[in-house]
Amino acid sequence: MAWHKHRRALRFFYTPQTAVSGTSVMRGGQLSNLVERSGVMDREITFQPLDLGARSSDLFLTKGAARSVTPEQISRWRRRGCRVFLDPVDEDVADEVAAVADCVVAASVSAQGAYQDRWPHTRIARIDHHVDPRVRDVLATSGGADAETLVARYFGESVNTIITERISSLVGFVQVDTSRQDDTWIRNVPGANLHYAMRRRRALDRHKPFLKGFTAAAAGANILIGRDEAEAVHWLPDDYPYWVSSTDEESIIEALEHARATFMGQEWRRAQEAMRDIAARTTDERIIRQLVDAVA
Repeated sequence: MAWHKHRRALRFFYTPQTAVSGTSVMRGGQLSNLVERSGVMDREITFQPLDLGARSSDLFLTKGAARSVTPEQISRWRRRGCRVFLDPVDEDVADEVAAVADCVVAASVSAQGAYQDRWPHTRIARIDHHVDPRVRDVLATSGGADAETLVARYFGESVNTIITERISSLVGFVQVDTSRQDDTWIRNVPGANLHYAMRRRRALDRHKPFLKGFTAAAAGANILIGRDEAEAVHWLPDDYPYWVSSTDEESIIEALEHARATFMGQEWRRAQEAMRDIAARTTDERIIRQLVDAVA
């Protein structure tokens, strides 16, 4: 990629309270590292605690930092020659905060549309969620999932998914604690060829990125997911074979049994084609380019 000349520092901010949270690490530490290592930006790039005295820099506020700032603070930064980019990911942004920021970053297609409708006078830039580089590293050195046996696993916090005794007999549930750094779950990714992604709805849920889909795609796995997931609908075709029609136990069991019955058959391979398309559209290079364009 060509060098992108710019003298302004690019600073990814987090708050001390959220330093080890999943979004700070991924959308701050990892994303800044991906961009710096790519060599496409000729400028200083840092991942650091929120600095209220920052000057003449582009400030990328990860979710915790975006949640903590006021319109007055953003205005002070801008008077000091900074540009402010808010990255709320799946949280809300107050109208008065969005109004004074230089850009609100959308981490999903659905967020992008909602933000454009809500804030027509604020610049919106989409930067899709990258796959955890540690997952890519493990996948690169593993033999992958068994091609002879269906292995379904869920990766995430148990509070966010639908678990019953019957479902647990068909799916392995691997806990991921996003409030701290624990990468032990990653070793279980290569062995799964079907990622279970049924979501339990919570009031705080907003525009969730399709990270579970991107991770499954990077792993060469298919995904089993509810048809009511707005973001998944943007990424998967309408005839994708492993949509789940409802969140009730019987519908989920039926979908899991269908995946087992069609494993490695025509439908399974058609689903793999859809997932390969997602993997091609969410490479690190593409997401780096989205960030470069956003802060150009």
